[in-house]
Amino acid sequence: MSELYALNGIDKNYVLKRDDKLKVYKAQDSGSGNNKTTNANNNTNTNNSRATEIYIVKANDTLSEIAQSRSMSLNELYAINSFNKNYILKKGDKIKVYSTKIPIAKTNTTQKNIVTYVVKKGDSLLDIALRESMSFSELLKINNIKDANKHILKVGDKIKVVKLIKPSVEIIKEIKYPDIDFAWPYGGSVTQSYGKNKNNTANRGINISGKNGDNIHATYDGVIDYVGKIRGFGDVIILSHDDDYNTIYAHLSEIEMKAGDIVKKNDIIGKIGSSGFIDDNQLHFKIFYQGRPVDPMKILP
Repeated sequence: MSELYALNGIDKNYVLKRDDKLKVYKAQDSGSGNNKTTNANNNTNTNNSRATEIYIVKANDTLSEIAQSRSMSLNELYAINSFNKNYILKKGDKIKVYSTKIPIAKTNTTQKNIVTYVVKKGDSLLDIALRESMSFSELLKINNIKDANKHILKVGDKIKVVKLIKPSVEIIKEIKYPDIDFAWPYGGSVTQSYGKNKNNTANRGINISGKNGDNIHATYDGVIDYVGKIRGFGDVIILSHDDDYNTIYAHLSEIEMKAGDIVKKNDIIGKIGSSGFIDDNQLHFKIFYQGRPVDPMKILP
Protein backbone atom coordinates (compact mmCIF):
# COMPACT_ATOMS: atom_id res chain seq x y z
CA MET A 1 0.00 0.00 0.00
CA SER A 2 2.87 2.39 0.77
CA GLU A 3 4.05 2.08 -2.84
CA LEU A 4 0.59 3.02 -4.14
CA TYR A 5 0.46 6.04 -1.78
CA ALA A 6 3.91 7.23 -2.88
CA LEU A 7 3.25 6.71 -6.57
CA ASN A 8 0.12 8.89 -6.44
CA GLY A 9 1.15 11.43 -3.78
CA ILE A 10 -1.71 10.46 -1.47
CA ASP A 11 -1.96 9.31 2.15
CA LYS A 12 -4.07 6.84 4.15
CA ASN A 13 -6.82 9.44 4.59
CA TYR A 14 -7.46 9.72 0.84
CA VAL A 15 -11.09 8.96 -0.06
CA LEU A 16 -11.35 6.96 -3.29
CA LYS A 17 -14.12 8.06 -5.63
CA ARG A 18 -15.57 6.55 -8.76
CA ASP A 19 -13.69 7.57 -11.94
CA ASP A 20 -10.60 8.73 -9.98
CA LYS A 21 -7.42 8.15 -11.98
CA LEU A 22 -4.57 6.40 -10.15
CA LYS A 23 -1.07 5.41 -11.21
CA VAL A 24 -0.39 1.68 -10.82
CA TYR A 25 2.35 -0.72 -11.77
CA LYS A 26 1.93 -2.40 -15.14
CA ALA A 27 2.22 -6.17 -15.12
CA GLN A 28 4.50 -7.75 -17.73
CA ASP A 29 4.56 -11.44 -18.59
CA SER A 30 8.20 -12.54 -18.74
CA GLY A 31 7.34 -16.18 -19.44
CA SER A 32 8.23 -17.35 -15.95
CA GLY A 33 6.04 -15.00 -13.95
CA ASN A 34 4.77 -11.47 -13.72
CA ASN A 35 7.16 -8.56 -13.16
CA LYS A 36 6.00 -5.08 -12.21
CA THR A 37 7.43 -2.04 -13.93
CA THR A 38 6.98 1.67 -13.42
CA ASN A 39 8.77 4.88 -14.21
CA ALA A 40 8.43 6.24 -10.67
CA ASN A 41 11.08 5.77 -7.93
CA ASN A 42 12.69 2.86 -9.75
CA ASN A 43 16.49 2.80 -9.58
CA THR A 44 17.14 0.18 -12.24
CA ASN A 45 19.09 1.03 -15.39
CA THR A 46 16.17 1.05 -17.78
CA ASN A 47 15.77 3.85 -20.30
CA ASN A 48 12.76 5.33 -18.50
CA SER A 49 14.10 5.18 -14.93
CA ARG A 50 15.82 7.91 -12.94
CA ALA A 51 17.98 7.24 -9.91
CA THR A 52 17.15 9.06 -6.68
CA GLU A 53 19.37 10.50 -3.97
CA ILE A 54 18.96 12.35 -0.68
CA TYR A 55 18.98 16.15 -0.65
CA ILE A 56 19.43 18.12 2.60
CA VAL A 57 17.24 21.21 2.63
CA LYS A 58 19.07 24.54 2.96
CA ALA A 59 17.86 27.86 4.34
CA ASN A 60 15.41 29.65 2.00
CA ASP A 61 14.88 26.56 -0.17
CA THR A 62 11.41 26.03 -1.62
CA LEU A 63 9.90 22.83 -2.96
CA SER A 64 9.32 24.37 -6.40
CA GLU A 65 12.95 25.50 -6.69
CA ILE A 66 14.27 22.09 -5.56
CA ALA A 67 12.03 20.35 -8.12
CA GLN A 68 13.10 22.74 -10.88
CA SER A 69 16.80 22.18 -10.13
CA ARG A 70 16.36 18.42 -10.57
CA SER A 71 14.11 18.65 -13.67
CA MET A 72 11.18 17.28 -11.67
CA SER A 73 7.59 18.38 -11.46
CA LEU A 74 6.23 19.24 -8.02
CA ASN A 75 3.89 16.26 -8.36
CA GLU A 76 6.89 13.94 -8.78
CA LEU A 77 8.68 15.47 -5.78
CA TYR A 78 5.59 14.99 -3.60
CA ALA A 79 5.03 11.46 -4.88
CA ILE A 80 8.50 10.01 -4.27
CA ASN A 81 8.55 11.51 -0.76
CA SER A 82 4.94 10.60 0.14
CA PHE A 83 4.32 14.21 1.18
CA ASN A 84 0.79 15.27 2.01
CA LYS A 85 -0.72 18.75 1.72
CA ASN A 86 0.23 19.57 5.33
CA TYR A 87 3.98 19.07 4.81
CA ILE A 88 6.10 22.12 5.73
CA LEU A 89 9.66 22.30 4.36
CA LYS A 90 12.32 22.96 7.02
CA LYS A 91 16.06 23.54 6.92
CA GLY A 92 17.87 20.24 7.51
CA ASP A 93 15.08 18.04 6.18
CA LYS A 94 16.27 15.09 4.12
CA ILE A 95 14.16 14.51 1.04
CA LYS A 96 14.38 12.29 -2.02
CA VAL A 97 15.18 13.93 -5.35
CA TYR A 98 16.18 12.70 -8.77
CA SER A 99 19.93 12.26 -9.11
CA THR A 100 21.87 14.89 -11.00
CA LYS A 101 23.79 12.09 -12.66
CA ILE A 102 22.52 11.39 -16.16
CA PRO A 103 21.84 7.68 -16.78
CA ILE A 104 24.19 6.17 -19.33
CA ALA A 105 21.26 5.04 -21.45
CA LYS A 106 19.94 8.60 -21.63
CA THR A 107 21.38 10.81 -24.38
CA ASN A 108 20.61 14.10 -26.10
CA THR A 109 19.05 15.55 -22.93
CA THR A 110 17.72 19.03 -22.18
CA GLN A 111 20.19 21.57 -20.74
CA LYS A 112 19.61 24.94 -19.06
CA ASN A 113 21.27 28.28 -19.62
CA ILE A 114 20.49 31.75 -18.24
CA VAL A 115 20.09 34.26 -21.06
CA THR A 116 18.79 37.79 -21.49
CA TYR A 117 15.30 38.30 -22.89
CA VAL A 118 14.16 41.64 -24.38
CA VAL A 119 10.57 42.43 -23.44
CA LYS A 120 8.15 42.79 -26.35
CA LYS A 121 4.76 44.47 -26.62
CA GLY A 122 2.07 42.46 -24.86
CA ASP A 123 4.51 40.54 -22.63
CA SER A 124 3.87 40.03 -18.93
CA LEU A 125 6.12 38.43 -16.32
CA LEU A 126 3.65 35.58 -16.00
CA ASP A 127 3.56 34.86 -19.75
CA ILE A 128 7.36 35.00 -20.02
CA ALA A 129 7.87 32.57 -17.12
CA LEU A 130 5.42 30.02 -18.48
CA ARG A 131 6.70 30.34 -22.04
CA GLU A 132 10.22 29.55 -20.83
CA SER A 133 8.93 26.63 -18.69
CA MET A 134 10.08 28.42 -15.54
CA SER A 135 8.25 28.68 -12.24
CA PHE A 136 7.03 32.23 -11.64
CA SER A 137 8.92 32.41 -8.33
CA GLU A 138 12.14 31.42 -10.12
CA LEU A 139 11.75 34.27 -12.64
CA LEU A 140 11.26 36.76 -9.80
CA LYS A 141 14.26 35.41 -7.91
CA ILE A 142 16.86 35.51 -10.70
CA ASN A 143 15.78 39.05 -11.62
CA ASN A 144 15.72 40.23 -7.98
CA ILE A 145 12.08 41.33 -8.32
CA LYS A 146 10.79 41.75 -4.77
CA ASP A 147 7.16 42.60 -5.54
CA ALA A 148 5.49 41.36 -8.73
CA ASN A 149 2.51 43.58 -8.01
CA LYS A 150 4.57 46.80 -8.15
CA HIS A 151 7.03 45.86 -10.89
CA ILE A 152 6.33 47.70 -14.14
CA LEU A 153 7.42 45.81 -17.25
CA LYS A 154 8.25 48.01 -20.24
CA VAL A 155 8.95 47.20 -23.90
CA GLY A 156 12.72 46.93 -24.33
CA ASP A 157 13.43 45.91 -20.74
CA LYS A 158 16.04 43.17 -20.41
CA ILE A 159 15.33 40.37 -17.98
CA LYS A 160 17.03 37.07 -17.23
CA VAL A 161 15.33 33.83 -18.16
CA VAL A 162 16.33 30.19 -17.87
CA LYS A 163 16.49 28.98 -21.44
CA LEU A 164 15.97 25.28 -22.03
CA ILE A 165 18.34 24.04 -24.71
CA LYS A 166 16.39 21.12 -26.08
CA PRO A 167 17.61 18.39 -28.44
CA SER A 168 16.56 18.81 -32.03
CA VAL A 169 13.29 17.05 -32.79
CA GLU A 170 11.07 16.64 -35.76
CA ILE A 171 8.72 19.62 -36.07
CA ILE A 172 5.08 18.70 -35.46
CA LYS A 173 2.73 20.95 -37.41
CA GLU A 174 -0.26 20.51 -35.10
CA ILE A 175 0.05 20.26 -31.33
CA LYS A 176 -1.88 17.39 -29.80
CA TYR A 177 -2.79 18.16 -26.22
CA PRO A 178 -2.67 15.32 -23.66
CA ASP A 179 -6.15 14.24 -22.63
CA ILE A 180 -6.87 15.55 -19.12
CA ASP A 181 -10.36 15.69 -17.68
CA PHE A 182 -10.36 19.38 -16.71
CA ALA A 183 -13.39 20.87 -14.93
CA TRP A 184 -14.65 24.44 -15.09
CA PRO A 185 -13.16 26.56 -12.28
CA TYR A 186 -16.38 28.55 -11.94
CA GLY A 187 -19.88 28.43 -13.42
CA GLY A 188 -20.33 32.04 -14.57
CA SER A 189 -20.72 33.43 -18.09
CA VAL A 190 -17.69 33.94 -20.32
CA THR A 191 -17.54 37.70 -20.95
CA GLN A 192 -14.25 37.79 -22.88
CA SER A 193 -12.95 34.99 -25.06
CA TYR A 194 -9.40 33.92 -25.81
CA GLY A 195 -7.66 36.06 -28.43
CA LYS A 196 -8.24 39.81 -28.16
CA ASN A 197 -10.20 41.69 -25.52
CA LYS A 198 -12.45 44.73 -25.89
CA ASN A 199 -9.40 47.02 -25.89
CA ASN A 200 -7.99 45.11 -28.88
CA THR A 201 -5.08 43.78 -26.83
CA ALA A 202 -4.04 40.14 -26.48
CA ASN A 203 -6.12 38.05 -24.08
CA ARG A 204 -4.33 34.77 -23.39
CA GLY A 205 -7.19 33.35 -21.37
CA ILE A 206 -10.90 33.78 -20.76
CA ASN A 207 -12.80 36.07 -18.40
CA ILE A 208 -15.73 34.63 -16.43
CA SER A 209 -18.17 36.96 -14.69
CA GLY A 210 -19.10 36.18 -11.10
CA LYS A 211 -20.28 37.30 -7.71
CA ASN A 212 -17.77 38.61 -5.18
CA GLY A 213 -16.86 35.87 -2.70
CA ASP A 214 -18.09 32.93 -4.80
CA ASN A 215 -15.84 29.86 -4.63
CA ILE A 216 -13.29 29.07 -7.35
CA HIS A 217 -12.30 25.44 -7.81
CA ALA A 218 -9.14 23.69 -9.02
CA THR A 219 -9.77 22.43 -12.54
CA TYR A 220 -7.68 19.30 -11.95
CA ASP A 221 -5.33 17.61 -9.46
CA GLY A 222 -2.07 19.49 -9.01
CA VAL A 223 0.33 21.40 -6.81
CA ILE A 224 0.18 25.13 -6.00
CA ASP A 225 3.25 26.63 -7.69
CA TYR A 226 2.68 30.31 -6.84
CA VAL A 227 0.39 32.41 -4.67
CA GLY A 228 0.63 36.20 -4.63
CA LYS A 229 -0.03 39.50 -6.35
CA ILE A 230 0.94 40.14 -9.99
CA ARG A 231 0.67 43.62 -11.50
CA GLY A 232 -2.55 43.91 -13.48
CA PHE A 233 -3.83 40.48 -12.44
CA GLY A 234 -4.27 41.18 -8.73
CA ASP A 235 -4.27 38.15 -6.43
CA VAL A 236 -3.21 35.10 -8.42
CA ILE A 237 -2.86 31.33 -8.02
CA ILE A 238 -0.71 29.25 -10.40
CA LEU A 239 -1.27 25.48 -10.40
CA SER A 240 1.07 22.88 -11.89
CA HIS A 241 -0.48 19.69 -13.28
CA ASP A 242 0.78 16.49 -14.87
CA ASP A 243 1.54 16.36 -18.61
CA ASP A 244 3.14 19.86 -18.64
CA TYR A 245 -0.07 21.80 -17.96
CA ASN A 246 -0.39 24.94 -15.83
CA THR A 247 -3.60 26.75 -14.89
CA ILE A 248 -3.80 30.35 -13.69
CA TYR A 249 -6.59 31.98 -11.66
CA ALA A 250 -6.50 35.80 -11.39
CA HIS A 251 -8.40 38.80 -9.88
CA LEU A 252 -9.20 36.81 -6.72
CA SER A 253 -10.57 38.40 -3.54
CA GLU A 254 -9.37 35.62 -1.24
CA ILE A 255 -6.91 32.74 -1.57
CA GLU A 256 -7.45 29.52 0.39
CA MET A 257 -4.12 27.85 -0.42
CA LYS A 258 -0.38 28.43 -0.11
CA ALA A 259 2.53 27.54 -2.39
CA GLY A 260 3.38 23.84 -2.21
CA ASP A 261 -0.13 22.67 -1.28
CA ILE A 262 -1.47 19.59 -3.06
CA VAL A 263 -4.98 20.06 -4.43
CA LYS A 264 -7.51 17.74 -5.96
CA LYS A 265 -9.90 18.45 -8.80
CA ASN A 266 -12.80 20.65 -7.63
CA ASP A 267 -11.09 21.66 -4.36
CA ILE A 268 -11.88 25.27 -3.34
CA ILE A 269 -8.72 27.33 -3.89
CA GLY A 270 -9.97 30.92 -3.80
CA LYS A 271 -12.85 33.33 -4.22
CA ILE A 272 -14.12 35.58 -7.02
CA GLY A 273 -13.05 39.21 -6.74
CA SER A 274 -11.97 42.35 -8.57
CA SER A 275 -8.30 42.69 -7.60
CA GLY A 276 -5.91 44.04 -10.23
CA PHE A 277 -6.74 46.35 -13.13
CA ILE A 278 -10.47 45.58 -13.40
CA ASP A 279 -13.72 47.08 -12.10
CA ASP A 280 -16.11 44.10 -12.13
CA ASN A 281 -16.03 40.86 -10.15
CA GLN A 282 -14.67 38.16 -12.42
CA LEU A 283 -12.19 35.33 -12.85
CA HIS A 284 -9.44 35.55 -15.44
CA PHE A 285 -8.52 31.93 -16.23
CA LYS A 286 -5.59 30.69 -18.30
CA ILE A 287 -4.33 27.28 -19.41
CA PHE A 288 -0.74 26.79 -20.52
CA TYR A 289 0.69 23.63 -22.12
CA GLN A 290 4.48 23.32 -22.27
CA GLY A 291 4.71 27.07 -21.71
CA ARG A 292 2.32 27.97 -24.52
CA PRO A 293 -1.08 29.58 -23.91
CA VAL A 294 -4.05 27.45 -24.94
CA ASP A 295 -7.63 28.54 -25.55
CA PRO A 296 -9.39 27.11 -22.47
CA MET A 297 -12.54 26.60 -24.52
CA LYS A 298 -10.66 23.89 -26.48
CA ILE A 299 -9.77 22.04 -23.27
CA LEU A 300 -12.70 22.55 -20.88
CA PRO A 301 -15.72 20.22 -21.21
